[in-house]
Amino acid sequence: MRAREPHKLRAVRYAGLRHASGVQLKYFLRYQNLTAGMSDRRLEVIQRVLEYIEDDTLPGEIVDRAIVEFLEYRNKRVYLYQADPSRLCALDASRFAHPIGDWSEAHIVLRPEIPRENYAYLDQDHLRVSFSETHRQPTVSMAMERVGWRRVGKVIVLDVERRTGFATLSFDSPGRVHPHGSRPLDYYNFYRERAESLLGTQLIPFPLRDALFKLEAGDLVRLQQGRGSTLDGRVDIVASGLDVRAMTAFQAVKPSIAVRDSGRYVWLPAGLSPHGGPHLLREVPTEIYGGTSMVRFTRDSLVHEVRYVLEQVRAHA
Repeated sequence: MRAREPHKLRAVRYAGLRHASGVQLKYFLRYQNLTAGMSDRRLEVIQRVLEYIEDDTLPGEIVDRAIVEFLEYRNKRVYLYQADPSRLCALDASRFAHPIGDWSEAHIVLRPEIPRENYAYLDQDHLRVSFSETHRQPTVSMAMERVGWRRVGKVIVLDVERRTGFATLSFDSPGRVHPHGSRPLDYYNFYRERAESLLGTQLIPFPLRDALFKLEAGDLVRLQQGRGSTLDGRVDIVASGLDVRAMTAFQAVKPSIAVRDSGRYVWLPAGLSPHGGPHLLREVPTEIYGGTSMVRFTRDSLVHEVRYVLEQVRAHA
């Protein structure tokens, strides 16, 4: 952020933190090894974050980046891709509309009049491009007997590892009306094509079916629901308890399931990721779809949690 008077900077941070949910704020502090006040109200936690900055317990730069990431890593639908690393390594910052050199410059316009690129951060190893646009959702006023429309901001993020070619596109769920057509698919396709144009290379869906199979055999997740294909058709199993793997019916059909198509995987609190990355302090529920190479986070998540899940999925693919 540009230099501001302390009271103005505090007001900017306060406004940004109000976009985060109380759970996001509390676990953000816990991941920083700071007292969170898990039973406190959201506004009390916001004040605590600001006080940590003022007494130099928490660097303001970390909070500034977190304010952006609260919007970029909430309950997203994350599509996984593989791109050509040689094309990615040749990218230059001038290719993007709003390149930034420091995370403090990252800023998101929540309800723009037209779809926009918020910023692009590029270093030797990574690229992140953030977009936002405005959708409309129907609202009903029972008292006024009136149906109207509510404008809702949507944030879309392209994350790329330049050296490996691994890429993700993360979406907020589409509203009823959006700028790209009449179907939700038009919204997703627009940003995939936009990403391919910016990167100068095709995005190939990252295969996930092996990951579904290997995660099922491990102890990193609880499996609440699973869908697979057999020679005779499709099998759907929903847990009657905590985990479908504890069900006699699942064990009976398991040998006949040739392909794992999708599942509801709840990630358990754990230590370091395969590459020494962030750990998990709480359960993180996801839905994984092998056919579309998509991981859906079904509640507000933090960057630490999203990265942990994606690293584990890649390690098991």
